[in-house]
Amino acid sequence: MQVQVSDQPLTSLRMMDTGRIAAVGSADGSTTIVQFSDGLIDIQPNEKQSLTSVSTQVTLSLVSMHAHLLVHRQ
Repeated sequence: MQVQVSDQPLTSLRMMDTGRIAAVGSADGSTTIVQFSDGLIDIQPNEKQSLTSVSTQVTLSLVSMHAHLLVHRQ
C-alpha cells in the first residue's frame, strides 16, 4: 500500500510510541499527521519474520547511504 502525503520531498518522520500515529515533515515546512488502522498495526501470525527481514534491509540501506554521503562530503 502506498499513500502520498505531500508533493514535496519528505524530510522527517516521527512515530508516536503506540505506532498508530506518525508525523511526516515535507521540504516546504508542512507537517502531515497520518493515523494507521488496526490492521496495519497489529502483527499477524508469521509477519514478525517478514518485518525483521525488511527492517534489516532498510537498516543496511540507510548505513550504505550514510557512508556514501560521508565519502562525498570529504
